[in-house]
Amino acid sequence: MNTSASTNLLDSLSTIRQSFAPDKYPELNDSIKGCASELTADVSLTAILQDDTSEKLFAFVNKILHSTFPFKDVRACWFRLYTDASIVRAAKIVERHLSLDVGLAASTNVKCSTEAEDPVNQNGDARSDAFTPGGRVNGSKALKSFESSIPCNKRRLARVDKGQSLIDPSEPFIDEVVTILDMALIMAGGMGREELIQAFLKVFEAATKPATPNDHAGPTSNDKDPKTSSPITNHPPSEYKYDHSPSRPPKRRRLSPSPQLTFSPSDLLPTHSVPSPHITSPIPRLQAPSPSTFNHHAHRARTPLILTHTLTHWPALHLWRHPSHWLSHTFSGRRLIPLELGASYTSSSFSQRILPFSSFLHTHILPPSPPMTGYLAQHPLFSQIPFLAADIPTPPYIWTCDDPPSPSPGTPLYEKARVDPSVLPRTPDGPNVNVWFGPAWTVSPLHYDPYHNLLAQVVGRKYVRLYSPHDSQRLFPRSEKEPAPEPAPSSSTSPQTPTPAEEPPRTINMSNTSSIDIVAIETSPSEDWESVWPGFGEVGYVEAILEPGEMLYVPVGWWHYVRSLSVGVSVSWWWNGEGDDGGGDEEGERGKGRGGEEGSKKMRRKGEREGGDVE
Repeated sequence: MNTSASTNLLDSLSTIRQSFAPDKYPELNDSIKGCASELTADVSLTAILQDDTSEKLFAFVNKILHSTFPFKDVRACWFRLYTDASIVRAAKIVERHLSLDVGLAASTNVKCSTEAEDPVNQNGDARSDAFTPGGRVNGSKALKSFESSIPCNKRRLARVDKGQSLIDPSEPFIDEVVTILDMALIMAGGMGREELIQAFLKVFEAATKPATPNDHAGPTSNDKDPKTSSPITNHPPSEYKYDHSPSRPPKRRRLSPSPQLTFSPSDLLPTHSVPSPHITSPIPRLQAPSPSTFNHHAHRARTPLILTHTLTHWPALHLWRHPSHWLSHTFSGRRLIPLELGASYTSSSFSQRILPFSSFLHTHILPPSPPMTGYLAQHPLFSQIPFLAADIPTPPYIWTCDDPPSPSPGTPLYEKARVDPSVLPRTPDGPNVNVWFGPAWTVSPLHYDPYHNLLAQVVGRKYVRLYSPHDSQRLFPRSEKEPAPEPAPSSSTSPQTPTPAEEPPRTINMSNTSSIDIVAIETSPSEDWESVWPGFGEVGYVEAILEPGEMLYVPVGWWHYVRSLSVGVSVSWWWNGEGDDGGGDEEGERGKGRGGEEGSKKMRRKGEREGGDVE
């Protein structure tokens, strides 16, 4: 009998219990203690492993995350508590289903979970003989306990004997566990528990797959060599990190050889493309420029540039065209993603939704005429699902241009940074990496970013148009205090909480986004747009069709408009220098990073955008 799935899953569960044991959690200087004093009296952090405590803690913190405006103001300790409560909740669900098969117990009238038979007793406490003194799983005793829990696990072990999975992949609790853990990654960024979550998801997924070692019907997230990517980081694994010291040039990341995979001819993303605009002011192109050539252009020319023939070695150029590859790396499509619904984030019909990847694929990507535009936009997918990062390395240009030029004098970002340097976030830990995946006619309205940007087109085609930051005042920027949409009414209002009518007006900063609707201008060119936006037609711009395998450099502060011409997948790298000015403290930037301003920017409720969407 192949017992690896059993032992790995039990070991992962014991690791979680060890991490949250009363004698170890919370640690003496843990940042979550900054929020502990605000918890209700019936919630004790040292008792987080108890069912009622983890559920109460989650409900309390979840309410805070959904009531704080703007979302970036949520304190890091709340993100940590949300993450910790989620991990415990997910682990306890798996424990219950592994140790107590309710249906079989009811049919045989046999008590399944007893302290004598189960590594987790009725009180939710770990059995002492199933775990070592340090809290780690005692593999032989824990597995023996699991095997002897009859008839509770008899049916599961019989499945393994037949070469089937330990956990039937059709069991509903699988979706519940994946949802809880993915929400911790999406809403809170994992907050220091990323590796624990990723390790658990890996063994949990393995337990739902057949145990036969030679079964390779399709690629899975466990087939990758883990050395090709680091969990929840945006830079290469430790053995491939680039050396930024002056005495040594940066290294190009080595890629593991891609396995020769065979895909069905019908296993392809749609390739139909809408008509392309006529290009009159093309963006210059350079064929496979050296890093030093790119660095020279970024510092001297400071203009947009398209880099060609630089991505030919990327496995993603081939693999990402196949839906089966995406499904196999998203737990058969169970993994959650945040989706933008509607024409664009400036549209009155814009909304956001979190849903399983399979629903996104089958509703918004594969149908010839999707019912609504759905866009996976500005999402740190590699942080949430690290195995996908093995398909696409970080461009070497970022590491050689690790101190890119600041915004030009007289431009909006330059003037804002003189008052508040934090408007130019530093990226000392590597670039912020985001994935963009959607059908034709997904749009990023005309806007600018506080980062330098490399946008790589992996699948499909996009039309891009860019304007100089020196023309900003002629591009009709939106207000710094635009009214935010009203929050959904609460079912109950406590005396201490002001009613919506008593709250000060909610506003959002949209000054990095133009009020000009370029989609309307493109689709109705004969209209009198000069009367709507006087002088805009005289502002010069550069444009291009970005093809698969090409990469666009957008200098910091340059206005850009992006429209998909087909189903497409893009990856963007945002970076500034590694200086310590304007970056905030470690807790503020990293803490609010993946859980707040950067990482969860796309997971906010409608209207909490702080400047809107970015691509």
